[in-house]
Amino acid sequence: MAGLVRTALVARPSVRTALARYQADQEDLRQAIDAQFPGVTIGPGYHYDQGDNKFLLAISLPLPVLNQNQGPIAVARAKRRRAAAQFQAAQLHVLDQVGRAERNYRASVVAEAEADRIAARARVQARAARAAYRAGATGRVRLLGAEQADILARQNALAAEIQVRTALGQLEDGLHHRFFGSGA
Repeated sequence: MAGLVRTALVARPSVRTALARYQADQEDLRQAIDAQFPGVTIGPGYHYDQGDNKFLLAISLPLPVLNQNQGPIAVARAKRRRAAAQFQAAQLHVLDQVGRAERNYRASVVAEAEADRIAARARVQARAARAAYRAGATGRVRLLGAEQADILARQNALAAEIQVRTALGQLEDGLHHRFFGSGA
C-alpha cells in the first residue's frame, strides 16, 4: 500500500500541476537573482569600420543600481512560497483522501463480514423454521418471521457489499490506481 500511496503522490494530476507550478516559479526566482548582478558582456571582438578591418574588444559594464533587482526577487520568492504551499496542500489532500478511503474500506470489510455471518445464521434459522413448519411443529407466522429475518439479513449483507465496493472505489480514486479491470 505504501508504494501505491507514493505513486499517487507522484502521479496525481493535481500534485503534478502544483509541482510544475513550483518549478516554474523556482526558475523565475533564479532568473530574477541572475539579473541582480548581470555579468560583464564582451562584444564580438571583430568590427568592420569604414572599409578597414579593426579588432575591437567591447566590454560593457552595467551601472550599479541601488535596489539590485530586489523588487522582482521579492515577487519571485513570494510566488515560489505560494507555489510551495499549494504543492504541500495538494500532497496533504491526496494523503487525507487516501487515508479516509483506506479507513472506510477496512471498516466496511469488517461490517461486511459481520453482515455475512448474520445472514448465514438467518439462512440456517429459516431452513430450520421451514422444516419445523413442514413437520407441523410450528405455525405459519413463525415460518414467515424466520423468512423475513432471512430476507432482511441478506439485504443487509448486500448493502454491506455495496459499502465495500464504494469504499474500494474511493480508494482507487485516492490512489489513482485500478484494482480490477474495467470489465468492458
